[in-house]
Amino acid sequence: MERILSKELDLWKSHYNNGMRHLFTEEPYFTAEFKNIWMKDKDDHILEELINDFKGTFFQSPYFQAFYKNIKICCPETVFHGTDIGHKYYATGARFKKYLEDHALTHTDQYKLTLEAIDQGARFYDGEDGIYRENQMARNFIRELKSINGADVMGIYGGTHVRPGGKDADGAVINMLEQIKLKYGPSIQVTNLAYPDKLSSPIRVDQISINGKMYSASYYGKVNWRGFKNIDFNEYWRLEGAYSDLASSKKINSTMEYDEFPMAIEKGQVIIEDVVTSDKKVYRSIYRTDGTLLNGQPVAEELSL
Repeated sequence: MERILSKELDLWKSHYNNGMRHLFTEEPYFTAEFKNIWMKDKDDHILEELINDFKGTFFQSPYFQAFYKNIKICCPETVFHGTDIGHKYYATGARFKKYLEDHALTHTDQYKLTLEAIDQGARFYDGEDGIYRENQMARNFIRELKSINGADVMGIYGGTHVRPGGKDADGAVINMLEQIKLKYGPSIQVTNLAYPDKLSSPIRVDQISINGKMYSASYYGKVNWRGFKNIDFNEYWRLEGAYSDLASSKKINSTMEYDEFPMAIEKGQVIIEDVVTSDKKVYRSIYRTDGTLLNGQPVAEELSL
C-alpha cells in the first residue's frame, strides 16, 4: 500500500540520517545482493529485471518501484540484507549465481550464501513447508546481523513474521520475531504500520441488501492493490444491525484478522469486503465478528450465505 510504503520510507530516511545503513528485508539473499549492485549502477536495468522476476506479486506494484528508487536517490549508502528463503530461486537465484561465476567470485561468501538461499527456496517450494520457512527466516536474520557485528538495523517484514507473541501463518511455530527475541531480547523493537490510524467514522452510508433485507452500510473506503495479480482494489462496509440476523449463518474456513481492516473492529459486527479485479469483476465476502481468537489474535470469520 502506498500509504504504508511512504511511512516505511520516512522511517528509513530518519534512521539513515542518524547513521544507520543496513536495511533488512523480507526477500531472498540473492535478491538483496542484486539490489546492492543496482544501487551503484547508473541505470535501473537490474531493478527492472527483479520486477519482471516477481511478476504477479506485490513487488510489481508501481509503489514498490518508487519506494526503491527513492531509497537510491535519498539514501545511496543503503545496504540491503535479504533474510527470507530463496523465492524465485530458479530465476533471480540462478541469474545471480551466474553473475558471480562470470565475475570469478565462486570462492566468496556471496557465492556460498547464494547457493544456500537457492537450496532453501527449492526445499520450501517442494512442499510449501511454512515451519521450515519461519525457522529459516530467523536463522538468516541472525546470520546477517552477525555479519555486520551487531550494528543497528531496520527491517521491513509482513505482520505474520513480526507480530509480538505471534506464530507463523499456520500457527505451528513461533514467528521470526519471537525466535530472534530469544537471542536479542528487548533490543528488538517493533512498529506496526498496518492501519496505524484506524478510521473511526464512515466516509458515507450506503444501502446494501443481504438475504432480501436492506441494511444501512457504513462505507470505509478502498484499499488499492494495483500491480498485485489481477486485483484493482478492495472496498469495505460495516453492515449496521445485521449481527443478530446473521448470528446463525454458517461459517466457512476463512478468516481475517482485525488489523487487516481499515476501520476499528469490535465483537458483534458484520463486515463486507468487495474484491474488485482489473476487469471490474466483484467478489464479495461477508464476515462476522464473534470474538474468535486465532493464534492469539481476534479474527472475523467469513460466512456462507
